[in-house]
Amino acid sequence: MRWIPSQAMPIVQAMWRHRWLAVGTAWLVCTAGWIGTAFTPTKYESTARVYLNADPLLTPLLRGWQRTPTLAVISISCNAPY
Repeated sequence: MRWIPSQAMPIVQAMWRHRWLAVGTAWLVCTAGWIGTAFTPTKYESTARVYLNADPLLTPLLRGWQRTPTLAVISISCNAPY
């Protein structure tokens, strides 16, 4: 253990002496996180917006019926609980 600097050795010894306190604290924090996650409601939300330039698609079909190019906007929203 001579490769550890003399200033770090007391810190390492103190950490080794109190290792079970650190393990216990880690267990408490993890358990609290698991419980908090278990009680969080599962809700999934998703939104999408699709812009479709219909002019190149519909121009051959609607030749003579329509004079201006169209831009179709489709908006989809989904809120579904699990």
